[in-house]
Amino acid sequence: MRRGSVFPWVLLIISAGGAIAAVAHLDAQLKHQQSALKKEKKRSRQAQERAEEYAQRLREAGLALQQEREVIAQTAEELARAKSKASEADELARKLHEAMGSEEGDILRDKDKLTLQLVDKVLFRTAEADLTERGEKVIGRVGEVLKEFRDKQVWIQGHTDRVPIRSERFPSNWELSTARAVNVVHYLQDKAGIDPKRLAAVGFGEYRPASRKKKAQNRRIEIVLFPEDVEMTRSRKAAEEKRSATE
Repeated sequence: MRRGSVFPWVLLIISAGGAIAAVAHLDAQLKHQQSALKKEKKRSRQAQERAEEYAQRLREAGLALQQEREVIAQTAEELARAKSKASEADELARKLHEAMGSEEGDILRDKDKLTLQLVDKVLFRTAEADLTERGEKVIGRVGEVLKEFRDKQVWIQGHTDRVPIRSERFPSNWELSTARAVNVVHYLQDKAGIDPKRLAAVGFGEYRPASRKKKAQNRRIEIVLFPEDVEMTRSRKAAEEKRSATE
């Protein structure tokens, strides 16, 4: 082969080699770009996942904050109601103290309950259930106070000492204590104008003494005042537990 005819082939081979090298280089660049794109997509996906996680945490934190605000608001409202009830109870106790003399009775306070203990000899004659003239005045003054506080249940409870009574009208202390409570209820309804829906009468006879040593303290009428939404059984149980603890 002549030298002149070889040269073009050499050029062609060189050109082909260059093209192959260029293609290889482009292929390497493409693979590098694809790898970089894949890594970028992965980073983007991870960033999106982190963003969603943070967003979820923010939602949860916002919900927790809202719940905490609601609890705080509810607690503040309950405290305001409790303060209002306490203030009302203070006012009620003050007016009841003014309505009766120190010799006529006493007031006991236990949370949301007020108990007005009235001495039996002020209200009744011995072994009788009809109110005395003085007793009517005392119950009348108490009734005037109770009319101002219309959200109170008014439970009249009759109590006696252990001395047995046997008469035609009162075969036992059950009948005497109950009759006295009923007569006080009638006076509050008929004379003082208390709504009968608020009233109740119950006789305990001798079986719930206030003192185990002083019989005079056991002969009493108790006017127990509860808020409308307080159940009698719960308050009675609490009173019994307190009485047992002090005896």
